[in-house]
Amino acid sequence: MNVEETLKHLGNHWDLYCLAGDGEYSFDKAKKYLMEECGKPESTARAKMSAFRYARDSLIKISGDGKRYSIDSEKVNLLEALVDEVIHFSDFDYRCNQMKEWEELYRSQSEETEDWMEHYYDLKMLNEKQQTRLFREKQEIRKDSAKAIAGISEKVMLLANDCDKRLQNLEQRDFMEKGLPFIERVKIFFQMKLGLIPINEYRKMELEVFQVSDELKEIQKNFGGED
Repeated sequence: MNVEETLKHLGNHWDLYCLAGDGEYSFDKAKKYLMEECGKPESTARAKMSAFRYARDSLIKISGDGKRYSIDSEKVNLLEALVDEVIHFSDFDYRCNQMKEWEELYRSQSEETEDWMEHYYDLKMLNEKQQTRLFREKQEIRKDSAKAIAGISEKVMLLANDCDKRLQNLEQRDFMEKGLPFIERVKIFFQMKLGLIPINEYRKMELEVFQVSDELKEIQKNFGGED
């Protein structure tokens, strides 16, 4: 592409380029535009259209049937690149300033995103460590509670058996001491059977059984039902 000739073509036929700014435009309509809107004679309009159409260096693209033309974006990009090699307008034009703003925004957003991602992974690792620690602690608590329940259950059974034996001993205790009348001895025996005579030792053992049983229920309530 000859930059000088292409720019000359663009300048000489700027009005025709404007007609195709929004898409393809008919050569016949362009000629009619020159005659009616620009006041050019038909011969002048025909000559201008011929020069516009058949120039070697231009920015137009002609349709397959040869009846319409449009602006060739590839030629425009090539012209822009060739001009930029000389005057470097891409370093100071409005698009360059916009790109700098977008680059700065992208850089700041990237840094902020990296900070958030680093914070996210730190929290994720901390959460995993806490989950592992809580799982281990839960396992230890379950083991300890199982041991405590087993020990208390064994203690309850021992106390119950011991209490039963002591109760039997108390019931079988010889109340038939010498010197008591037969009627009094029978009365004491039935009072013992009916529970009318307080038996301190029996009551003490019974209270211990209830206390241990309550302790067992509390442990089962706190730990026994958890997964």
